[in-house]
Amino acid sequence: MQSATFKAWPLVVFVAIAYGIVWLLLGVSQLFGIPFMPLLIIGSWSPNIAAFIVIGLVLREKGGIRALFAGWAKWKFPVVWYLAALSALALAVLALVAVSVFGVLPGPHSPVTLGAILTIVAIEIVTGATGEELGWRGFLQLRLQRRLSPLSSALIVGAVWACFHAPLWLAPGQVWASLPFWSFGLVCVSSSVVFAWLVNGTGGSMAIASLYHFLMNAGMNVVLLFGVPAPKFYAAFAILFTLLAAALAPFMTARRKASAAA
Repeated sequence: MQSATFKAWPLVVFVAIAYGIVWLLLGVSQLFGIPFMPLLIIGSWSPNIAAFIVIGLVLREKGGIRALFAGWAKWKFPVVWYLAALSALALAVLALVAVSVFGVLPGPHSPVTLGAILTIVAIEIVTGATGEELGWRGFLQLRLQRRLSPLSSALIVGAVWACFHAPLWLAPGQVWASLPFWSFGLVCVSSSVVFAWLVNGTGGSMAIASLYHFLMNAGMNVVLLFGVPAPKFYAAFAILFTLLAAALAPFMTARRKASAAA
């Protein structure tokens, strides 16, 4: 069985590799005139790839990568946790209601078709939902918890996760440039608290982490199909996530033993 001792330097290497991959892809896009969006799909897997590299080549943990993948097989837990994961969709709906109450109405938009919704579903499944969670939650979150509380670990992961997305604001022609980075960053940090609560509550399940990531992103993007102004919607979404994180924070201050998969 692998040791559960805390080592900071592999986590630094992990972050450097994850960041390095996305910045490299941005550079390739700019240098060779390649559209950034196809490269973005590859880049969304960089947290997982970074975790595989650190576990397999840097730490050389026997069975470590297999144990990381095993987190996706942890799906048998009380149904209440699946219901809790639906909070991602509930917050998206509440954010829509909130901006509507303050007079922010949907603007002109293309007809919302089943094809458009299914495209969002497909993209969200193959990008952040599956490409990031083994890295952010399965590797970084659980290893930080060897030294820190789930709450402190989640806040660090959230900040790292937010800054990881910075190239989206720098690549020309990306819709992200219209969003204030503060609201996006606040969503990342606050939702990381919710992710940590779900992962710890389900014994280190990466299935619940991937499901929550999918529901969060898909819910946001489907709402935006209806012409809701993205900056105002994201601001409301960030505030609601912060309130939820604040409600969960008191239950996440005690240190917990990290999963063996970590």
